[in-house]
Amino acid sequence: PVGNSNYIACIILPLLFFVLYQIKMRYRVVLICLASIALLCIRSKNAIILFALISLLGALNKVLKKATSRNYSYHKRCFYSSLLILLVLISAILFVNITNYFINTWNMGLSNYNEGTLEAINALTSNRINVYSSEILRWSDHFIFGNGLAYQVGSPRSHNWIIDLLVQSGLVGTFLYFSSLTIWYLKIHIYRKVNRVINACFWAVIIFLLQGLAEVSIFTITVNIILWSIIGLSVSEAKVLKVAEEINE
Repeated sequence: PVGNSNYIACIILPLLFFVLYQIKMRYRVVLICLASIALLCIRSKNAIILFALISLLGALNKVLKKATSRNYSYHKRCFYSSLLILLVLISAILFVNITNYFINTWNMGLSNYNEGTLEAINALTSNRINVYSSEILRWSDHFIFGNGLAYQVGSPRSHNWIIDLLVQSGLVGTFLYFSSLTIWYLKIHIYRKVNRVINACFWAVIIFLLQGLAEVSIFTITVNIILWSIIGLSVSEAKVLKVAEEINE
């Protein structure tokens, strides 16, 4: 994949989860299949791995709830327990095979397993480890207030929004940014289970932040517009619900 394809995936995947949490279950399978085809065409390793991981964890969580639920008979709980073990084994096998495939096929010419675990991780992440190391060294030059918002011409972006924060704005800016996210979460979290829009917004923001740990996405114009629009939508929905509660009281 090239940079633009990874950037497209950073927009597609969060919006996919935004839509998933607002549509009926029977439409979700179709949407997931279409999204899987799109991500495979884009060939963004991080998006594919994250999408597969979240999908598997979601399936495992549902099976686990049924396996431990007292609402089901003993035989049904045994069935779901067996299914859970099977899913864990399949997940482990898929993880090993997919990881090996990515390292050997989409490693962009970098090292593979033969040169050690660290080089394998570096290959899987398209040289991200080396970039992270160099950017953290740059942050150490201006530990408290950072280096400012500009990168030097030709210098690589860190491909990690937390490292970007530290490099550009130091500990002070990082603290302020995380404070903003914390305030947002405190405003909306109690309404997640009762409002589909808020829950969809929550998961879309989480996917944006997770993808931004390995891609240049957060702090770009398009992603920032979508991200903060979604955050604003969730806060406004939460405010409407809060006002409605106060009126009913």
